[in-house]
Amino acid sequence: MFTGSPEANLISVGGLLSTSPQLISEIQTEIQRLEDDADDYKYYPVLSIGIAKKF
Repeated sequence: MFTGSPEANLISVGGLLSTSPQLISEIQTEIQRLEDDADDYKYYPVLSIGIAKKF
């Protein structure tokens, strides 16, 4: 199965550091790292099994 380009979303909600420029910068860096790591996996195998019975 082709998955296309990966897209990661990370957010910080609430707390004292949610608006910290350093935290926001680190979150953006982590998002980019996750997307770069997942970019190697655009294809993956899919297995589908079905069972049918007539009555």
